[in-house]
Order: sequence, then structure tokens, then C-alpha cells
Amino acid sequence: MRSTTLPQIIPTLSKLYHKIIAIDTLKQHIQLTSSQTLKNTQIYKIIYYLKSKWYVISCKKDLFYIKPPESQIAHEDIIAQRYHKLLKQHCTNDVGTYRYIGGISALEYQYGSSYLNTDEVIIINELKTATEVICFDKTITYKSYRDASKSSIFTQTKKYSTLCPVGAIKIRVASLELSIIESLYSPSTNQQAYITELVRKILKKHKKTLNWSVLESIIRLGKFHSSYNRLYQIMQKVDLTMADSVYALIKRFSYVMDV
Repeated sequence: MRSTTLPQIIPTLSKLYHKIIAIDTLKQHIQLTSSQTLKNTQIYKIIYYLKSKWYVISCKKDLFYIKPPESQIAHEDIIAQRYHKLLKQHCTNDVGTYRYIGGISALEYQYGSSYLNTDEVIIINELKTATEVICFDKTITYKSYRDASKSSIFTQTKKYSTLCPVGAIKIRVASLELSIIESLYSPSTNQQAYITELVRKILKKHKKTLNWSVLESIIRLGKFHSSYNRLYQIMQKVDLTMADSVYALIKRFSYVMDV
């Protein structure tokens, strides 16, 4: 790279300090500093050079944090400053506004006084099933639930989510009842014990305020049969009367399973 290239870029780049931008935006700003049209290979060489000189930190593929080279910032600090807005932007770009935080992410939120575990966030939607990187090692897992006829039940489950404050943003989060049922649906082997214990603690804490009409509405969707059977097993160790109520729901709207 010619020595004159960096001084030409810095005035433009300095306007982007402490921001996270996509590669297309960065490429546009680099192109503006040149009197001639740059090839893609030339632009990527400039980006590589900027990274080597600590003007640019790669947050993930095609996403960059721009900074003065003399300032030091840890990945954890970038996440603390920008994570929630990146989460909302990522969701909006991928699935629009038809989504909510669900499953174990919502369960932890409900239990932890509005705390969101950023390592992996579960987003329920009707368009996409995938796991993607948001920033550095933080991931987002998109899930979509369908009934026996392969039709999405998102519209029905979304009714049991509300707009909640999550860091600097507001985003829909599954209700306590829905987050319990979603978390108990096909839990992974390495998370099952943790989820079971967390549900047990939540039931002990909130057993007097559980919304049984919501629990009945969810089981009527015909999707979460295993969840209610797991809930029944956990409830037997918390409150036998409430366990009987769960069992009555299973007998009426589902079926008994060995889970």
C-alpha cells in the first residue's frame, strides 16, 4: 500500500470512530477517498491494512468496529456498548418485527429480573431456523414452531409475549408461562438438567401467580405435548395440587408420555 493512502482515508474514517458498520458502508467510505474507481481486491487490501494498524476491529464476517488506533478496547466492552442494538438490528434485517425472545433465553430473563444472557439468544419467528453470529462469539438461534399439519403457530404463541426492556432496547419476550413450556420442549442433553432446575425454582417462586388460562391455551395448540409431561414431573416435586392440575390438562388436551 502506498504511504499516501492512509492519510487520505483517515479524515473520512475518523467520522466513524466508535461505530459498528457493515462492510458495504466501509467500502463506500474507502471509495470516496479515491479519485479513481477502486477494484474490490484493492479495497480489501486497504481494509486488511486498517485492521493491521488497529483502526478496524472485525466483529464478525463483514461487520467492523471503527476506532482510533491509539485507543484500546476489549471485545467485552464493545459488546457491553453495542450488543442490544446489534441484536435488534440483526433480528429486524432477518425476520422483521415478527419475532420474540423465547425458550431458555426468555426463561432466564423472567427469572433473572430482566437479565438477558447474551451468549446465545433464542428468537422465535415464523420465517427462519438457523444459528448465526451477532458479534464476536455471541450467537442468535432462530426457531420456528409448526403444528402437526406443518403450519406455523407463531401467531398464536406471539399472543403470550410482551414488549420488554432489554438493555438499551425494547423487544418482545415470551411470558413466564410460554417461556417455561418452550424451554421444556426438546431440551438438549447438556441443558436439560439446568432447565429442569431453573423451572423448578421459578415454579416455587411463582406458583401462586401462574396464569392457568395461558397454560391451557398453549397446550390446545397441539405442539408441546412433551413440555407438559416434563412440567408435570417437575411440578410433582413442587406442589402436588398443581401437579394434578397439569395432569388434568394433559388428559384433556394431550396425552401422557414417557419423557
